[in-house]
Amino acid sequence: RLLEENLESPALTPASVEWRDSLFALGRLLYWQQQFEEAAKRLDEAVRRYPDTPEALVARYLLAECSRQAARAESKRLESERVESVRVARYQKLRELLASAAEQFRQAQEALVRQQDQRSLTPLEKAALRNAVFASGDVLYALGRYDEAVRAYRQAIQRYQHSPEVLEAYLQTARALRQLNQPDEARAALEQARSVLARLKADAAFAQTTNYTAQQWQELLDELTAAASPQRP
Repeated sequence: RLLEENLESPALTPASVEWRDSLFALGRLLYWQQQFEEAAKRLDEAVRRYPDTPEALVARYLLAECSRQAARAESKRLESERVESVRVARYQKLRELLASAAEQFRQAQEALVRQQDQRSLTPLEKAALRNAVFASGDVLYALGRYDEAVRAYRQAIQRYQHSPEVLEAYLQTARALRQLNQPDEARAALEQARSVLARLKADAAFAQTTNYTAQQWQELLDELTAAASPQRP
C-alpha cells in the first residue's frame, strides 16, 4: 500500500529516485507474493522505463519467471479442461506464455552477461544469471524446440562445469537429444555426467543446488545410463 501511494502521489514523478525505486520494489514484492500477473505489469513497466539501471538486471529475470509461472498455471488448467474449444484456446495461451518466457530469459541472460563483463555481479545477480541459463533450456524444451534447448543446456554446462547443478544440464540435454531421436548422443551426455560427478568434490553443495545428494545422483545416472545402453541379444 505504501509503495502504491508513492507511485500515485503527486509529490513524486517517474523522474525521481523514490518513484523509480518504489516501482521496482512493488514488482519484486508482488512476485514474492506470487501475484505473477500484477508483478509482471509492474516489472515490465520498470524495465521499460529504466532499462539501464542495476535494478533492471534482476527485474528482467523476475519478469521472465512471471511468464513461466503463468504458463505453469495455464498448463494445470489445460489438464482439467474438457471443452475442446476452450482447450485449444488454453493451449495457444500456454504456448504464447512459454514463448514470452523464452525471449525474456534470453534478454535477462544477455543483460547479466554484459554487466558481468564490466563488473563483478552481486550474489543475487549471479543467482539470477544461473537460473536464467537453466530456465531457458527448460522453457525451450517445453515448447518442443529441442535443438535450441540442447544449445541452451550446453551453454549451462560450459558456464557451470565445476558446480553440481551442471548434472541437471547433462540430464536435460539427454532428454532433449532423445526427443531428437539421437539416442547415442543422449547416452554420451549421461556418460559425461557420470564422469563429471566423479570429479566433483565430495563436499560439494549437491542438496543445496540440485534435487539430489551425490549418492542419489550416482544411482540415478547409473540407472539411466544402463537403460539407455543398447541391449545385447
